[in-house]
Amino acid sequence: MAVRCSIVNCIAPVVARGLCSTHYKRYQRHNSTDQTRPADWGQREKHPFYKHWCGILRFHRKNICDEWLSDFWQFVKDVPEKPDRGQAQRADSTEIME
Repeated sequence: MAVRCSIVNCIAPVVARGLCSTHYKRYQRHNSTDQTRPADWGQREKHPFYKHWCGILRFHRKNICDEWLSDFWQFVKDVPEKPDRGQAQRADSTEIME
């Protein structure tokens, strides 16, 4: 029977120092076996506003509020959704510019 990782709730086999491969690599990189990634890891990049936020950070960093600089989710909360194609209209559609 293979020896299991010493971390609670981990059932992977031991590779070195009583740890499985995942926990051993974490320990080597960070000197800790705790998860180092943020809780929303991978979710920001999949959000439809993420590229817009990155562009704003890159090109308009001096002109945006501190909350948006440090918090993508605050940016999402504050910015209205982009309208679907065909939904955007002028306020007065009878007005024609000549």
